[in-house]
Amino acid sequence: MSEYYSVIQLLATLAIGFVILGYSDFFIETLKKNFFRANDIILEIENECMKIIPDNDTLNGLEITNVGDGNTEEQIKELKRKCDEMKTNKIPSFNKESEEYLNKICILNSLAPMSLFVFMYTTILLIIPGLTYEYLIDFLTIFSLFCGIYMFLGWIFGEKDCKKPLNAIQLFVSLRY
Repeated sequence: MSEYYSVIQLLATLAIGFVILGYSDFFIETLKKNFFRANDIILEIENECMKIIPDNDTLNGLEITNVGDGNTEEQIKELKRKCDEMKTNKIPSFNKESEEYLNKICILNSLAPMSLFVFMYTTILLIIPGLTYEYLIDFLTIFSLFCGIYMFLGWIFGEKDCKKPLNAIQLFVSLRY
């Protein structure tokens, strides 16, 4: 097993790095800003929406016209109201919803706890071979199997939104009994 020490050390280092990044707001902001280009895309969509909506000069320049027995005064007022509502309510609420959605998808929900678990697992792997243990390979095989199942179930259940949160200890206890 000593030939794998450097790989295990590298995995432990990467895992603890992911733990630190998973809880870092700076990393999340950098991910949104540079990788997803979120602010640029939101501004492009906002500019496209503003181009479609008539500006105030155009709206104020509309004249009331008599058509048959009626006139266009109500339609012009309705158009002005809708355009004002779009500019003041709908576009800013779209920006806010987009920002909240991007924050939600950029947060590494279960990656940090799973990385912490991998770090502890690799640390144990680095310590155990130093001990003299007759059934070392059997222990490591069973330990690795249970850790893999635990991580897989944590990945499945950790990413879903539940009404009552299911943490890793509850999951382990429920699987044990």
